[in-house]
Amino acid sequence: MEDQIANAGQNFIGEHGWLLVAGAAGLIFKETITSFAAAVSMSLFGGIKTDDVYIMGGRTCRIVRVGMRSTTFYFGDTKTRVDIANEDIKGLRLEKKIAPMGEEQA
Repeated sequence: MEDQIANAGQNFIGEHGWLLVAGAAGLIFKETITSFAAAVSMSLFGGIKTDDVYIMGGRTCRIVRVGMRSTTFYFGDTKTRVDIANEDIKGLRLEKKIAPMGEEQA
């Protein structure tokens, strides 16, 4: 009886071991997968582009770089840069600075 149980366990791991490996890889690389998905969705649907000007926390900032894992904001008043993970941008309150009505954008 014990031999049958051991044999059944070895057969299960042999046939379905790839599920265990895929699950472990998914857990290990969860952050990377999440960051990549956030970057892809931002670049395709988000509308956040390099050189856009936003207001974040009452301060004017410009987007310097949109990467696969993070986005870099530059604050001109203090001449500082801030890297924010792409999955954290959705939690920020960003106001897009636009030209007043009647003025054309270049």
